[in-house]
Amino acid sequence: MVNYLFLFIIFGIIGWIIDTTYRSIISKKYDSRTQLLFFSPIYAIGGTILIIIYENVKVHFIIQIIIVSILLIILELLSGIFSEKIMKKKYWDYSNNKWNFKGYIDALHSFYWIILATLIRIIYPYLKI
Repeated sequence: MVNYLFLFIIFGIIGWIIDTTYRSIISKKYDSRTQLLFFSPIYAIGGTILIIIYENVKVHFIIQIIIVSILLIILELLSGIFSEKIMKKKYWDYSNNKWNFKGYIDALHSFYWIILATLIRIIYPYLKI
């Protein structure tokens, strides 16, 4: 349990770094939209889900990546709906991107989730503390 808490925190911080770096490069200036300073809850939850699935669902690694990728895309969708409807703030909007669903998810960012899921699947054995 302590390992998952530690990974939750690490994924939240790394997620904030990735998100802030990505947004800053796109907007050509510092841009951080995460809810908590230096911490991104969506990455923390998503990363922890990845590790739990990778450690406990004993299927071929390609199937694991497919399962996790679908869960991450659903997490992004639900997080987008939650932030807009409950928190009254839209942290991202993919409405102008190709193949988007109500601006919450799109093909490009779903592809990023798949890449991230694959990378973590490859390195997760080395993440054990």
